[in-house]
Amino acid sequence: MRIVLGVLHADAGTASWDGQEIDAEVRRRIGYMPEERGLYPKMKVGKQLEYLAELHAMPRAVAREAVREWTDRLGIGPRRGEEVQKLSLGNQQRVQLAAALVHEPDLLVLDEPFSGLGGGGSDLARRLESCLHLGSSTPRLVPVRCGCTPVPRQSQLSPRRASGWSKL
Repeated sequence: MRIVLGVLHADAGTASWDGQEIDAEVRRRIGYMPEERGLYPKMKVGKQLEYLAELHAMPRAVAREAVREWTDRLGIGPRRGEEVQKLSLGNQQRVQLAAALVHEPDLLVLDEPFSGLGGGGSDLARRLESCLHLGSSTPRLVPVRCGCTPVPRQSQLSPRRASGWSKL
C-alpha cells in the first residue's frame, strides 16, 4: 500500500491500476482512509479538508465547495470550524472519511475504517455501503494483500450529481 500511495518506492517491478502505472497523476485519483488517523489534531476540520483536497490538485474554490458538501453529507457540517481533537471518535472517523472522499477519487481504499467504533461503526458501515451503491450496480470490491478493500467509484458519484447519497 505504501508503494501505491507513493510513500515508498518499489525496489523492483511496478504498481499499476486501471491499466496505468501508478504515478503522481494516478495517485490523485485514489482516496485512502488509513486504519490509524492521519489528521492534524489541532487543525480545524474545514481548513484541514481544504488543504488535503488542494494536495490532490483541486483549485481552492472547488476544494472549499467540496468540503462544504462532503461535511454536510457526512453529518459534520456544523463541526467545520472545530479542531479535530475536540470531536468525538465517531466524528473524527467521519472527518477521516471526508478526507478520503473530498477530491472525488476514482478508487477509494478503506483500511479498517470502522475499527474502534463499536456499534456505531457497524451503523456507519451500513450507511457507507448504501451510499457507495452505484446506481443499479454494486461497487466491485477487490481484496489486496494489506487487508484493505479498494472500492472503485464512478466519477459521476459526486454529491452534486448522485441522487442516492444520504447523510451518514
